[in-house]
Formats: sequence, structure tokens, C-alpha cells
Amino acid sequence: TRFVLVLLLFLHTVNTYMDRICISTAKEAMQNDISGLSDQMMGYAFGIFAIGYALFQIPAGWYSDRAGPRRALTVVVIIWSIFTAWTGFVYTAIGLLVVRFLFGAGEAGAYPGATRALYSWLPAKERGLGQGIFHSGARIGAAASLVLMPIVIDAIGWRWTFVANALIGLVWG
Repeated sequence: TRFVLVLLLFLHTVNTYMDRICISTAKEAMQNDISGLSDQMMGYAFGIFAIGYALFQIPAGWYSDRAGPRRALTVVVIIWSIFTAWTGFVYTAIGLLVVRFLFGAGEAGAYPGATRALYSWLPAKERGLGQGIFHSGARIGAAASLVLMPIVIDAIGWRWTFVANALIGLVWG
């Protein structure tokens, strides 16, 4: 059970970074399709995700402690997956800012929930290894995104790529 938990959390972290980085790969296609999406506005879209993420990290950690990691992670992944999908349905720069903020707020519980799960389900002597495997998923997800997302965007378009990424999160949840 512990090994399954660590594997699921590893995949969870891969997914967080694939969802986050997809927008960087889709930037040019998005700018061609969304009115008013200049380079500066795209920078705001990148930054507002971080603001939502930072503002909701503490409440998400509290929620993970209160609800338990299984429930918290399920809720968090479903919420951020919904906003990942909604990214594919924005048609204005302001709409993108709103969705990216909400996506960041939703994803803020990813690490607190996973850390709580590792703390709850792994013995102290295995937590360092569990954290190492869990955190490596972020780097693998980031690297994989840079290779996979352009292929997926070329195949199904940037809008459906966000929906496909959301479906992965919903399945995980």
C-alpha cells in the first residue's frame, strides 16, 4: 500500500507540472486565437497563477489536515482539473487571467495534501525517500511537458490539449 501511495503521488506531481507548463507550450497558438493576449498579458497570466497558488497554500494545508489527505487531494485535483479544462474555453485575455488565478488557487493544495499523505502513511524512516520520489515527479512532468505538449497541441489543438490534461487529473482524482 505504501508503494502504491508513493507511485500515485509521483504521478500526481507529474500531472501538476504538465498542467502548469502546458500554457508555455501553447502560448503562441493561444495568442493567435485569444483577442488582446499580448506578451505582457501572457506574462500576467503566468504570474497570476503563482498569486492564486501562494494565497491558497496555507488554507489548502489547513484543509488537508482537517479533511485528511485522501479527501483533500481528491477535491484539489478535481478542482484544478476543472480549471485546466476551462483554460481551453477562454476567449478573452481577462477570462484567461481569471481561470489561471482559480487554477493556481485550486492547485495550491497539491503539495500540502501530498506531504500530509506521506506523513500519515509512511513510517518516519521512509519519508525522505517518499518525498524524493514525489518531488522528482515535478521535474519529470516539466521535462515531459516540453516534449509531449507540442505533439499533443499539433494533433488536437491547444484548447483540447487543456481538456485532455484535465481528464488525466480527473481520472487520478
